Amino acid sequence: MFNGLESRLEGVRKKTTPLARALKACSVPILTQTVQNALFVAAGVREGYLLEGFNSNGATIKELLEASIKDQVGALAVLELGTDVMILNKHALEQKIMALQSGTAWDFTRHPLLIEVDTDLPTLCSESRVREISHILHGALQGNIELLATSRESVTQCTLAHYEKVEREASLPLLAGWLIGYPVCYRSVGDGRALSMQQLEKVALLVDHLPVMEFTTPLCLLEGESRSRLESSIETRCREIAAITSVGLATIERSVVSHSSVVL
Repeated sequence: MFNGLESRLEGVRKKTTPLARALKACSVPILTQTVQNALFVAAGVREGYLLEGFNSNGATIKELLEASIKDQVGALAVLELGTDVMILNKHALEQKIMALQSGTAWDFTRHPLLIEVDTDLPTLCSESRVREISHILHGALQGNIELLATSRESVTQCTLAHYEKVEREASLPLLAGWLIGYPVCYRSVGDGRALSMQQLEKVALLVDHLPVMEFTTPLCLLEGESRSRLESSIETRCREIAAITSVGLATIERSVVSHSSVVL
């Protein structure tokens, strides 16, 4: 599968793919990196990708993506989050919603660290908060299960119910991070002030020098069990990437950054 992905990426670089031509013809303000990331998502190398600032253009993005992956039935799902559009691996999204339904969304090795950042200092979400978030997200996403199971389109348009409740109580940064598959997700419904004076460990996973995933974690929380969970999650993701691609384990790059470089 990845060999086909490589040829498509090369086509994107040369602007010869159907999607690249469609983007140019429609004058949509979107970078070819979006195409690259969408192809990573379709191939299963990434779980999702956040396309920022497209208002209600989810349908347009859906049409443009279909032009590129029309030969891959059921590859992608598109979900609008306010002014942003999530491009998601359809199979991964199905699994996540089913995990919410069964109550096992947070009970596996890739269980993300959920971090509150609207407090004075970043803190891990309590168990009661995690259960509350799980309940909210299930209510917001469960209406897509039948559609995802039966759709034969290459790109399926999904919906988020109870949008304001999700935004107010679970937070859109947490939802987006969880859907993308980040090992660390920030719950922020306010100003995220807990990160203002924090040093963050930034982790980037690269495949053949191309970015697959990038996230941050407050250094003050990376001790004991939290560090072990994070490292286990990163190792699991690297093994999964290696199983899909032909380039071996993903390259891991680490650095320490300030809050201005945070990935919510």
